[in-house]
Amino acid sequence: MGISQILCIFAPESIKSSRYMLADSPTELNFATVVSTMRKNYSLQKQKVMQQHINYIKFALRFADMQIPELVTVFNAQVQSQGWSSMRAYHDQALLDEFQRRGIDTSAVYDGRAMSFVHPVKYDIADNRLVANG
Repeated sequence: MGISQILCIFAPESIKSSRYMLADSPTELNFATVVSTMRKNYSLQKQKVMQQHINYIKFALRFADMQIPELVTVFNAQVQSQGWSSMRAYHDQALLDEFQRRGIDTSAVYDGRAMSFVHPVKYDIADNRLVANG
C-alpha cells in the first residue's frame, strides 16, 4: 500500500476537500497536490536509499567502466525477462542512472517513473539517445 492510499484512508473528508497554504507562500494546494508532492518526496527518498545500498554501488561501479555499446547490450539482455528481485531492481536503477549520468536521453525506455524492457534498444550516437529497436 502506497503513501497516497494510506493518506486517503485516514484523511477525513473535510481535509480531502479543503485547501492548504504553504508556509510563507501564496501557493494554494488541494489534497491531491499534497499527496502528489508527498509521493514524489517518498520516491526520491527511496531512490537515495537504493543508491546507498552496496549492491547498487557494485552495479554502478561496473557500469561506469563500460562503453555505451556494452551498456546497451546489458540493457537488451533484460528485455522480456520475467524475473524480478531486489538485485534486479539495483541492477536496473544503476543501469538507468549510468545512461543518464552520461547525458543519454532515456525517454524511449523511461517515463520518469518506470523503466520498460518490452523492446530491445540501440544507441543513436547522432542524437545521444536510446531508440526502441523493435
